[in-house]
Amino acid sequence: MTQDQRTQMDIFDFAPEIKPVGLEKPQVPAKTTTKPIKTAKAVQQDKSESFEVNAETRIKYDGTLTPITEYFSATEISEGIVDKDGEEGKLRKITGNDLRLRMMDECGEMSEEEYCTMVLFKGPNLVVPTIHAKKRGAVLTRFTGIYASLEEASKDGRRNMYIPSADGCVYHIRQSEFFSVSQKAKIVPDTRQIVEGVKITLPRKIDWSFLCRFISASKFFAETYHVELYGEIYWNYNSREYLLVFPQQVASLENVTPLEDDSIIPAIEEWVKVVEIHSHHYWEANPSKQDDESETASCLYVIVGTVNNLMPDITCRIHVDGKFFGVNPAEIFESPYDNKYSEDFSWLLNKVTIQDTPQKEEVL
Repeated sequence: MTQDQRTQMDIFDFAPEIKPVGLEKPQVPAKTTTKPIKTAKAVQQDKSESFEVNAETRIKYDGTLTPITEYFSATEISEGIVDKDGEEGKLRKITGNDLRLRMMDECGEMSEEEYCTMVLFKGPNLVVPTIHAKKRGAVLTRFTGIYASLEEASKDGRRNMYIPSADGCVYHIRQSEFFSVSQKAKIVPDTRQIVEGVKITLPRKIDWSFLCRFISASKFFAETYHVELYGEIYWNYNSREYLLVFPQQVASLENVTPLEDDSIIPAIEEWVKVVEIHSHHYWEANPSKQDDESETASCLYVIVGTVNNLMPDITCRIHVDGKFFGVNPAEIFESPYDNKYSEDFSWLLNKVTIQDTPQKEEVL
């Protein structure tokens, strides 16, 4: 009889195009007999009769509030879950340990029951998972690792490994003695939440006079020739000032094209293009299909529309990796209503009585 040959799976099977060389099979850390420190909270293991949650219960962990409905269905919360150790089909109330079991796939530091306590605060209806083996960081270091690549993770071989992928997602690889599972991570422990968005880092905002001058020129060409207008705004690193220029261009009712061989700005390092701006004369400042195809360089794009209005329409955006991000024009240009351009109105405080001043967040 031919001897049965079996192949042990490792984390590189989740990326079959990678063929690691010279990497030994990761060693699973030996189970330690160290017992957790008996702090006051550590010994307060949840009691099923006192751990009463509802559909409004939230979980606060790693600075994030998560509804309990992310882990249990509405039916499970209201009617209970199946008691696997009791009578067949019998339901029982959710306990803190049940919540820990549901959370541990994405929060590897909760894998060991003796190191984790679910504390329920009935007043705010809040569950706070408490990790209490030595320091919380020690638990993360022991069971969980965050790595830059599969190769790095393979050398370390933690139980829970978080690794970035080519698709832009972070994957959680859960490794045990008999299997490994890879899935997109919902939460990466011990990391900060990052959100999509744009942060403008101009040396300073562009003077209102530049925008005003371009709008005035655009209005002239719209009223006289019914065409669009194109301009560029540059920043000089030496003199630390902006400059608005109008290169040679071909303008029509629906398009405007700058000539590539025109060189108003000297090709020297201290000048850098910051903004490309063009008008849509009497139309709104909504980007057209042609605009989407043209505005893909590394600068800010501004469109000015409805120049016949007292307050023209202004759209600002940038392009990154095939996607456009909108930008508030107030982040780019100074406002004519800022204190720099207006008088000091503090004298009006003698005539205006302020009541119940709201927070800025409430207004916005």
